[in-house]
Amino acid sequence: TIDITGESGGSALPVRRLLLPKVDPSEPIAEEDEPTCFFATDAGDLACVNIAKAAASNSSDDERGVLWVRKDHFRPARCLERSPFFDDIIVSVGDWDFNIWKEGVETPLFTSTMAPTYLRAAKWSPTRPGLLFVARYDGVIDVWDFS
Repeated sequence: TIDITGESGGSALPVRRLLLPKVDPSEPIAEEDEPTCFFATDAGDLACVNIAKAAASNSSDDERGVLWVRKDHFRPARCLERSPFFDDIIVSVGDWDFNIWKEGVETPLFTSTMAPTYLRAAKWSPTRPGLLFVARYDGVIDVWDFS
């Protein structure tokens, strides 16, 4: 098991969402490219975990593979989505805003402004790398073009 604690420590946080790495099972994994996964907790934290180290140990955070834990949203993330073009770019959607994260960077690359209503989900465009669709609870789909 992997226990994830918040930035200030304390007891383990329940996981709400899990985003697994993209791995080609037919290719060996280089040590510097060990796969990481992201966990969104019930407390609104986002954790980046090296799953190879996590599977091998149950000691301190570094030995367990927990690379970092950061406050992501006020409440649990509603959606975690990996870019189909850039394996190291993900989006997390909270109640009122979304964040774009990059593996290896411990702060969001982009944080949206607060939406006028709750957000529901986000999906990267399958044909345009910089296009993100964000669904709101009022039925509107916002289109964000980062190109």
